[in-house]
Amino acid sequence: MSFTRSLNSAICLAALLLFPTTRLLATRDDSPAPTSHVYSDNAAGLRQFLQDMLAAAKSDDQFELSTIIKETEIPDYETWYTSTFGQEKGESWAEPYGKMLDEHEKEFEELIKQLAHQDGKISIRKVDASKRYDTLKGKLDLFLADWEHAGTRNDANTHHIGYFMFIDGKFRWDSTVEFIRVERVDFSNGSVPQNDMPKGAGVQQSLPAPSGETSGGPFSSGKNGVGYPSCVYCPDPAYTEEAIRAKFHGSVVLQVIVGPDGLPTNIQTLKTPGLGLDEKAIEAVRKWRFKPALGPQGNPVAVITPIVITFRNPQ
Repeated sequence: MSFTRSLNSAICLAALLLFPTTRLLATRDDSPAPTSHVYSDNAAGLRQFLQDMLAAAKSDDQFELSTIIKETEIPDYETWYTSTFGQEKGESWAEPYGKMLDEHEKEFEELIKQLAHQDGKISIRKVDASKRYDTLKGKLDLFLADWEHAGTRNDANTHHIGYFMFIDGKFRWDSTVEFIRVERVDFSNGSVPQNDMPKGAGVQQSLPAPSGETSGGPFSSGKNGVGYPSCVYCPDPAYTEEAIRAKFHGSVVLQVIVGPDGLPTNIQTLKTPGLGLDEKAIEAVRKWRFKPALGPQGNPVAVITPIVITFRNPQ
C-alpha cells in the first residue's frame, strides 16, 4: 500500500511538472498573427481593403501583405465558377484561374508594391455584372478598382488594379482578367521610331481649325486648340492563337480618324508585331465609340489620333 501511494504521488508530481511545459510548447507560435478586418460590401469597403494592402506594402510588412492577397482567392473556385456562370463557361474560366493563380498573385503583389511608393489615389466604381457576364446566374457584386496617378487627369495615366467580387463576406480578386492598356501618343515628337512604321505610314500635319470648326479637317488632336477624343465604349481586342503560343507581350500602334459623331474611321496600322494582332486590334476599334474632340470654339470636330494597344499574354 505504501509503495502504491508513493507511485501515485510520483505520477501526480510528474504530471504537474510536465503539463505546463507541454501546454506552453503546444500553444507557442513565433509567427505574427495577421490583422483581421471586416469590410463593407461597397466601394468604400473595397477602397479601405486596398488601402490596407498598400499600407502593408509601404511598411514592408511582407507577412501581412501576403496574407491579405491570399484572402482574395475565391474559395472552392471550381464550384463557384460553374454555379455562378453555368457549367460550360464556368469550367472554361475555372481552369485558367486555378492554373495561373500563384503566378498571378506574385504579379499582383509586385503591382501593389509599386503603387505603394507612388503618388496617387484609388478609384472604385460599381460594375453591372449582368451586363458584363451574359451567363450570370443570380446576383454578383462586382467592382473595378483603378489607380489614378497624382497630378494627372487623362485616361493614359490611370492604371487598372483589377476587378473584385464580394464573395462570402470578402473581396475576391478576379485574376483571370488581363488589361490591355490603350494610350494616345504624339508621333510628331518621335514617340515611335520611323523605321518601325510601314512604308508610306504617317500622321498628317497639324491643320488650324477653321472658324466653323465642323468643316474641313480632320485635324490633329491636341494642337491649335483642338482637344482629344475619349473612348466611352472600348471592348478589348482578342488574342490570337499565334500570339498565345509565342507568349507575346507588346504593342500594336494604330492611327484613327474619330469623326464629330464619335465614330472611328480610316483605321490604319502604323506598327504591328504580326501574329494577327493588328487585325484583332482593328476589329475591336471599329466597335469603339468615342466622345468626340472639341475645337477651339467648343464644337465637335474630326481628328486624327494615334493610339497604342498593349497586349499582355493571358497565359
